Amino acid sequence: MSSIRQFTVPRDGPLMPFLLETLGQNRRVVKNLLKFGAVAVAGVIVRQFDHPLVIGDEVQVGAARSAIATDKLKHAGIVVAYEDETL
Repeated sequence: MSSIRQFTVPRDGPLMPFLLETLGQNRRVVKNLLKFGAVAVAGVIVRQFDHPLVIGDEVQVGAARSAIATDKLKHAGIVVAYEDETL
């Protein structure tokens, strides 16, 4: 499985500027991460670019490719029964 990066929020503010600054990616990339559910705050997937963050929040960012695949499986009604690094 792809690696998930975790960050701690240093100051209050909206999610989008935090991701742009932290990841060093352009808006299109960050919007795709949000769109496909690759961003979570405190373990909950967030798709809103203006989601409010507070100091100390934990933000997890996975690969958009993994999020897209998981999203497609959900829509197809397929449930993953087992998963590890090699599968």
